[in-house]
Amino acid sequence: MGNDLMINIIGCIIIVVLLGLAVNSLHLIISEKIIQKSDKIKHIIIAILCITMATVLVVFGTNRNVQTNNANNKPNDEVSSESTRGVVDSINTSLEQPVIDSTKNSRSQKVSEKSDSQKKLSINKQDNLEKNTIKQAPIDNYSVTTGEADIVNSSTVTLYGKTGGFYSNIEECGFILGKDKNKMESLYTCGGVNSTNTFFISPTNLQESQTYYYKAYIKVNSKYYYGSVLSFSTSENISINNSSTSIEVYSITTGEADIVNSSTVTLHGKIGQINDNIEECGFILGKDKNKMEFFYTYDGIISTDTFAISPTNLQESQIYFYKAYLKINSNYYYGEILSFCTNK
Repeated sequence: MGNDLMINIIGCIIIVVLLGLAVNSLHLIISEKIIQKSDKIKHIIIAILCITMATVLVVFGTNRNVQTNNANNKPNDEVSSESTRGVVDSINTSLEQPVIDSTKNSRSQKVSEKSDSQKKLSINKQDNLEKNTIKQAPIDNYSVTTGEADIVNSSTVTLYGKTGGFYSNIEECGFILGKDKNKMESLYTCGGVNSTNTFFISPTNLQESQTYYYKAYIKVNSKYYYGSVLSFSTSENISINNSSTSIEVYSITTGEADIVNSSTVTLHGKIGQINDNIEECGFILGKDKNKMEFFYTYDGIISTDTFAISPTNLQESQIYFYKAYLKINSNYYYGEILSFCTNK
């Protein structure tokens, strides 16, 4: 028994060595490391001989093992019928046992497949949930406010807008204007938003005595955001024609400022023509040219075409912007914007 095992081991080693030589020769031929035709033929012959010898050893070893097993398994005449029956029963038992194990393995495999299927279904549900979560639209906080319009004269106004905060990614801002509240078609784009988050523009080609609707807008990340819809009405340009001269009755001029001291100035204004419809006049003042918020109304009797006001609570070494205004028939008219700087 020990000699047979040793012979089988030696035979296996020899077969492995022969197959290794054959594989090496074929590798040299296929990889084209051998250029000479004679060397290729030599290696082909070596590979064929090695494979042939290995095959012969395998056949020889197989036949030898079969003969040895047959010699060891010859029937014994002296075996009793009970022993024979015992051997048969043992064989039947051994034959039946794999069938039972196979059934169990099949059931176990089905259970495993069912568990894998449930796991895949759970993973698919989780993937779908993640995809749906990703597809949800991001919530943004961009906003814009439409400001009141400043009427300069019968055909000129200044529109103001303000963003909800400092947005560094604003692509565009401006106003949409129209005579119909539900059909505003004229688009006016501003140059940009200033440091106070405001923007403004003066639309052109407006008609006299016409009501216009407008709303501010900003464009962020290719998406538009709108403020509320407001309106204004241009006034009628009343004029007195004298040959080729046309004189506008409702007009106001902003005069130069007189600096009195570090915190006191006198502002001057001039009305185009005095009439009984004048309700109010004065100045609008502020540190920001685009956001003048302080109103100073003239308290005296408007009997001449000029008036003057000295604003209070001014700061030293500060630049202020101002413009004169006139209110007639509930409509406001504005002069040009000028500026002054207080002394130290």
